[in-house]
Amino acid sequence: MLDAPIYRVAGIDLTTPFNGTLEAASIPRVEDIVLAARQIMTPPGESA
Repeated sequence: MLDAPIYRVAGIDLTTPFNGTLEAASIPRVEDIVLAARQIMTPPGESA
C-alpha cells in the first residue's frame, strides 16, 4: 500500500521540438524533480 499518491514528473506531452531552446523547455529540469521530491516527502498540512 502506498503512503502517498503517485506523483509524475515528465516532459510536456508533445513532439520533441527541433529548436534547442524549445526542446530544453519541454523536458523536466533538475529544479522540477527536486520540487516534486520535496512535495512527496512533506507531510500533509505543511508547505515544502
